[in-house]
Amino acid sequence: MKWTPIVNPPGPKAGTFSRRLVALTRSRDFLEWEKPWRIFVPDQDDEGLLEFYGMGGTHSRGRLLVGLVRVLRDDLPHEPGAAVEGIGYTVLATSRDGVHWTRDREPFLPRNPVPGTWDRAMTWASAVQPVGDELFIYYGGYARGHKIAPGTERQIGLARMRRDRYVSRRAGSAAGVLRTPLLQLPACSMTINAAIRGEVRVCVLNAEGEPLAELGESRAIHGDALAHPVHWRGTLATAAGRPVCLEFGLREAELFGFDLVAAG
Repeated sequence: MKWTPIVNPPGPKAGTFSRRLVALTRSRDFLEWEKPWRIFVPDQDDEGLLEFYGMGGTHSRGRLLVGLVRVLRDDLPHEPGAAVEGIGYTVLATSRDGVHWTRDREPFLPRNPVPGTWDRAMTWASAVQPVGDELFIYYGGYARGHKIAPGTERQIGLARMRRDRYVSRRAGSAAGVLRTPLLQLPACSMTINAAIRGEVRVCVLNAEGEPLAELGESRAIHGDALAHPVHWRGTLATAAGRPVCLEFGLREAELFGFDLVAAG
């Protein structure tokens, strides 16, 4: 099955022109296609004339699909007091099945905050490429606006990100705690993706929120790595098949994610 995001299907009007949206269609053979349906539409929580110019750079991380959505605000200037020529930026969208998508509202690739720079008005990402332990994100940068000098003021830039570091939970000198919902673990070991200046510890809790006696709290984890191994006094396999929560204690640390590695 192939999924193809398309832009600007027939839809709601904004003023006297169509508002740009993103829709999806599917085909099994590239000959017969399903009727497109919208996957991103502005809602009551969006400000101004927000439009979706397209989605690209879609890639998979395990069973999760990640897309880069190009947002257009044609009702804003690139600088306060300048002519209203439109700005743009990129947000993240995720899906478990390629059909139902959830978008973030905060910019993932924001405009350059420095006045006069080549990507001050727009930063539209459309392609990604894994390179070693990094993700290379290629984007179009516009200097002054959506339609200004397209022959001279549109350039291609490269943003680089360490693998799977899309979002994080961060704690400073005051300790922070992050607890997952109840889940059932397979027989596995665990790694975490974290940048740690202080320390991170992981505790496995039962359904009542009490630490599992056979595991206790993990050893302290330090440093910056994409796959820190997590060690307890017992093995995580003892929790397999039981409803548990994972509780992360952070101090001066950023946690980007965790990974469960099947035993054997």
